[in-house]
Amino acid sequence: MRIETLVLGTAEPDPWMKPDDYLRQVNKGSVYTHRWRLVGRAQTMASLVPFAGNEQGGVALLVGRGGAGKTKIVTALCEALREAEPAVEVRVLGPGCVTGPGAFRELPSTGSLLVIVDDAHDATLPLGEIVSGVRSVNASANVLLSLRPYGLAHVRRALARAGLHVSEATVAEIGDLEFDDALFLAGEILDEAVRLHAPRLAAAARDCPLLIVTGAALINSGVLNPQRFEGDEPLHLELTDRLAEALTADPASGQVPQELLSALAAFQPVRLAEAEVRTSLEALTGLTFDVCSGHLATLEGAGVVLSHGTAVRLVPDLLGDALLVTAARHSGTGLATGYLARAMEAAQGSALANLVVNTGRVDWQQGSSAGGLIEPLWEQVTAAFHAADAHERTSLLEVVAKVAFFQPQRALDLATWAVDNPCAPAPADVGFGLTRTWTDTDVRYALAPVLQAAAHHPEFLPQAATLLWNLGRDDSRPMPQHPSHPLRILAELAGYTRWGLTEYQQILVAQVGRWLARAPATPSIHQPLSVLAPLLAAEGHDEIWTPATWTLAFRPYVLVPTPDTLAMRGAALDLAFEELGHPQLERASAACSLIGNALSLPLGGFGLPVTDAMRQPWIPHLASAVDRLHRYIVRHALPPAILVAVRTKLRWLAQYGPGGLRRPAEDLLSAIPTSPDNELARALHGGPADPAVYSSVSDWRAAQDALFSDVMAALTDWADDAIAARVGALLGANDRVFGTDSGQARSFILTLVIHRPSVGEAICEQAMASPQSWLASLVSVALAAMGHAAGDRAVHWGRTLMDSRNTELTREVAHAFGNQRGRRDLLDGEEDLLRELAAHGDSIVRRAALGAVHGIAAQHKGLAVELLTASPAAETADLDAFAQAIACPPYSALSWSDLSKDQQRAFLAALTAAPSIDGYEIGRFLAELARTDPLAVIELLEARVESSPCQVTGMPSPPALPLACDTAVPRSRRLPGPAATDP
Repeated sequence: MRIETLVLGTAEPDPWMKPDDYLRQVNKGSVYTHRWRLVGRAQTMASLVPFAGNEQGGVALLVGRGGAGKTKIVTALCEALREAEPAVEVRVLGPGCVTGPGAFRELPSTGSLLVIVDDAHDATLPLGEIVSGVRSVNASANVLLSLRPYGLAHVRRALARAGLHVSEATVAEIGDLEFDDALFLAGEILDEAVRLHAPRLAAAARDCPLLIVTGAALINSGVLNPQRFEGDEPLHLELTDRLAEALTADPASGQVPQELLSALAAFQPVRLAEAEVRTSLEALTGLTFDVCSGHLATLEGAGVVLSHGTAVRLVPDLLGDALLVTAARHSGTGLATGYLARAMEAAQGSALANLVVNTGRVDWQQGSSAGGLIEPLWEQVTAAFHAADAHERTSLLEVVAKVAFFQPQRALDLATWAVDNPCAPAPADVGFGLTRTWTDTDVRYALAPVLQAAAHHPEFLPQAATLLWNLGRDDSRPMPQHPSHPLRILAELAGYTRWGLTEYQQILVAQVGRWLARAPATPSIHQPLSVLAPLLAAEGHDEIWTPATWTLAFRPYVLVPTPDTLAMRGAALDLAFEELGHPQLERASAACSLIGNALSLPLGGFGLPVTDAMRQPWIPHLASAVDRLHRYIVRHALPPAILVAVRTKLRWLAQYGPGGLRRPAEDLLSAIPTSPDNELARALHGGPADPAVYSSVSDWRAAQDALFSDVMAALTDWADDAIAARVGALLGANDRVFGTDSGQARSFILTLVIHRPSVGEAICEQAMASPQSWLASLVSVALAAMGHAAGDRAVHWGRTLMDSRNTELTREVAHAFGNQRGRRDLLDGEEDLLRELAAHGDSIVRRAALGAVHGIAAQHKGLAVELLTASPAAETADLDAFAQAIACPPYSALSWSDLSKDQQRAFLAALTAAPSIDGYEIGRFLAELARTDPLAVIELLEARVESSPCQVTGMPSPPALPLACDTAVPRSRRLPGPAATDP
């Protein structure tokens, strides 16, 4: 595709180039060409040619520095495979190509196939998806990744996502040329008149064949005389400095302004379809885009610019690096020229991001430190970040995240400053006349990808991990839904691969120990030990995304307990046992959870069958951990909630574990003291019942009932107030260990109060005295149980709690006499209590009270209708409850016809005014109403459309009509009218 067509909106080209097209493209120029003979790489070719024909399919890595000759090897491989027997199809994916799901269907699906990926070190390249996509189309395909050494970390992570490991790949590393090979190459390129310089050129540049090629071109043209330089190192530096001059001196490239070449080097890949990028080019070069476009076409014809779709870049990639260094730094003094500051001022959109990334990468490759190439640019980035609001900081961090891998220390310094200097909220326009307010929380979220990139350097992992921990310890977002959650990033770093340990795990164990030593007195949402949970796993899985078929596959594996793995697990367990007796329950709970992770055998998942032979190596080590925990519990007095957690972790092993683990687990459970406090805490958690103690009981429910009976018997001599007070204290401790109670305590409290109603009264009394206590959450179940066992006392306490004017307690009363009342008979005074609840000012109270309608409608239909219509439905949730109450048998004893005409009209009017009628209950009601009164349904929908806010303002609003109908609308009825005909 020519440059002139790049911005005309044409379709993206096929990303896969055939060998002839690829060779034609890389051999366009007279200087940067690969027509010269390949020298010194016979061993590399001897490994890659057989690899290309491998029928099993595999991955190979061609690793070499910029200018080492990777592209020359690829061209030689393409030429060698032309005559291969059996035939091998070759496709090349060049830099900047976009590989959508449909692209892989363009590849040959049968026969031998070699796919070559150039510039695989590019961190933005989705290598995992590319490798998976190629192999999903052709299982016998081989993939060759050509990359610079710094890209190995990116490739390693990408291959892991594809279910592969670098150790499984064929690796061909390109070293320096031998002197004789470099001499041969120099002699082939140099003109006869200057061939005497071949030994000097070969000695100075044998580490970089590209410099030999470009140096020979400079010597041939008379621009460079090697005799002026004393020694090989000065000559090598001169060759490097003049690389750009050599590659752009091709007569075919015409008189291209240096400003344009430098701008391309700064902004590449240059996405010409973006208006901001075109504006950036014009501002930096002083040339209008139509002039730039003509020069770009010339450069492409000369083979110096490579285009892919609407993006262009300089080739070879070393040329862009050389041009950027030349523009940014004075060759004689090494001082900054100010070019990067001008480029920063001109850059917008992706050009700005690419400028920072390119400068950071080149600076890193050169080994620059303080005062390096990127320093002037980074000063501007830092100054802009310090002065930015929350929205601007978030946008800048997206750029910093792309360069953090190459500039880890600078990125970490910026992240540290951002954490220490929160910013004020900033509203911003997001389109459609809407605004969104960015806050410092958004900035903290955007810091995680920056730290993730820096953390891949082991020497920077401690600082990055500490920042991630500080960001994530109080981040309440669920980790599965948020891949950039700081603790999820730490968990990924702490995890194994199918090949065992990683270099990050030992660092993280040491860091967690430091965090524990400095942990604040106030517990955080997450605990430091949770970071090490993946380290105690005995199995894992790889996730493999296949873009060709849009499928995510899981490849499970079982780890082998090698000495190194066990030593690492032991270090993590040492930290856990140190924390197990900590007085802060949250920390002790995290320790118990981590120890519990260490007691899990490989169970298999995602279709992996785990045999006894795979589990057996783990059993001695798990038994050792169980024995260590047993000794600890005997020697230390642990809180009841922690002992419940220990029981929870051991129950599976004690009931289903193999022989070598079941008996030690049973012995440990038997060693836990059975004091009233410990047993009451266990009952409040809903168990677990010890398998050995209740082995004769048929199922878990019966075992739970037996446990409850034993605990109630132990409480026989306790006073009611003492039981209620202890329940509150233990429930609070359980919540700190297991998280907010989700109902585990209700089963025991229901059983206890039914057998001993006076305890329920004590719970109500203490909850009313302290509405913020943990007991308040048990008021509804206590009242419901009293309703079955104590009758009028339940109504008495319900009204007493309502009279306290506490909304939370009133909601508990409403739940007890509404949703949780069951189908028992009405109690004395309950009718009036229900009427008050149904007309209450709090919508939650009203909805909960409506739950009584289902229980009383069969015997007290009039009261049920009265409760249902006691107050207008003001919210969508109220409408859902109303619709559910009149759903007709078998769903409800009430139906639409039980309402008066006025009540029916009031409900339909409420549906007309509701923000949404998408609820299932409303949909089912409308479907049933359509059977008897279809016109009423149509009029309702018409009224909603006519009153929709978007009809007036034109702005987006909740849909007037349901987005979907979960219940089929009957088709047996036909509307009257001339258009109605029989089918």
